Amino acid sequence: MEICKECGGILIKTKEGNLTCSSCGLIHQINNYVNNEYEDNAPIIPTIPLGGKLMPSSYGIFKDFINDPLSDKVQNSLRMLKRIDDKLKTYHASSLINSLLLNSIMQISNELNLSKNIVVSTLKLYLKSIKYLKTNGYKYTTPTIYAACLLIMSRVLGENRVLSLEEITNVFLRHGHRVTKGNIAWCSSIISKRVLNKFFSYKYLVRLYLDRFFKICIHNKEIDKIIYKKKIEIDKYTLLESIKKKSLEILENFNEVKVQGKSPFVFAAAILYVADKIVAKETKTKPILSHKLLGQITGVPEFSLREHKALLKINGIKN
Repeated sequence: MEICKECGGILIKTKEGNLTCSSCGLIHQINNYVNNEYEDNAPIIPTIPLGGKLMPSSYGIFKDFINDPLSDKVQNSLRMLKRIDDKLKTYHASSLINSLLLNSIMQISNELNLSKNIVVSTLKLYLKSIKYLKTNGYKYTTPTIYAACLLIMSRVLGENRVLSLEEITNVFLRHGHRVTKGNIAWCSSIISKRVLNKFFSYKYLVRLYLDRFFKICIHNKEIDKIIYKKKIEIDKYTLLESIKKKSLEILENFNEVKVQGKSPFVFAAAILYVADKIVAKETKTKPILSHKLLGQITGVPEFSLREHKALLKINGIKN
């Protein structure tokens, strides 16, 4: 048994004949022998670069379509994706997942800027979930199952940003997969309860999305302009902390039964809008979050923020 000199992992031979570390994905020996008969019938393995426009040279440098080397930042990103790609091969994913779906997964991960940890963890959960669902007679498509696993792992790990059901549905639709929000939601509920043994309460999800929105608000320059224009003497960070505190207070005092069936993503945006109104009234200043700006920050359409009307009434704020 051969051992990787870099991490001490066990070396295995992939379907291409390459000697690869099962732990870190480092390729120790490349098989240069080409078997055309095998290649014609072999499943497509997702390899970097994606999209067919980037071509890695024999020296390991990624170039664009006119054969010019890409920037160092892009080189590092592509090398990271290459390591993820090798990691997927070590799991023998090509024999368990449709090759077209596997390529699409890598493209979606790249588009959403997901970390390596989320990609690998989602794939592991997918392999467990598809076995359970098939054994118990659930009939969900493979893209729906993977989308559900991605939704769950973004909530469990909480890295980068917590993805919403709408965002995941839309990105899978853009890549040509026939998925629906309803199927993804039901599938994720089954997987979280039966496979992971986890239950996500409504308030827990709203809290996750509030954290995501406040991180965006802190770095939003438009808010700085509004504070300056409205001559608000409170500094931005203190004001946002007050709004965050008030948002959590509204959430804790709100009855979950009244919002059953409503999107926690949209509801979090609505709470943020109401909290800004309340803080403005308490500090005798003007609100900083309009429907339009809040829509840009959260990605929630303006017409979907009608949730705030009930909240405003409960908290005694006139619209």
